Amino acid sequence: MEFSTLEEQIAHYKAVRARLNTVKTKPIVNIKRPVIEPAPVLNTEQKNPVDNLPKKIQWVNPNIVPTAQTFLSVDRIKEMYKCVYDSASKKTYKHLIQQICEEYNIPTTLLWSNTRNKEIVRIRQKLWYLAKTELPWMSYPQIARASGRGYDHTTVLHGVKAYKRMIKNNGETV
Repeated sequence: MEFSTLEEQIAHYKAVRARLNTVKTKPIVNIKRPVIEPAPVLNTEQKNPVDNLPKKIQWVNPNIVPTAQTFLSVDRIKEMYKCVYDSASKKTYKHLIQQICEEYNIPTTLLWSNTRNKEIVRIRQKLWYLAKTELPWMSYPQIARASGRGYDHTTVLHGVKAYKRMIKNNGETV
């Protein structure tokens, strides 16, 4: 854009700055918030606990119809978190190491030694496979760190895949 005088250029830039500096306000929107009422006391004698709810409960989503499954029982919560924490077994990675060492009658020092003996390597791979299947909350880096000796997570990943392949091809041979 060309200006014939300096005053025209200054006036143009003042107008541009005025346009840019104006604050545009958004219209205020009234958001309908759900009415929060205290939790109703459930009658445990009824088969469906929803029958005891007040009729005027306002739900956030009107498409949701309350059912007996809306309320979680202690048994349901235990079932949901069974894979994370099973109070009966309390399995940990150390327990798996002890289990494997007792099964094959080897000391833990041999399990984590620098040896590349095929049998020892397969036992290590089985341990990692069991850790990944029986302790699903452990990631590959966590298993590698817990194994000690500076294992990388890719080594553990390779070991788990190799053990799966071995089981698939010729059954468990270790």
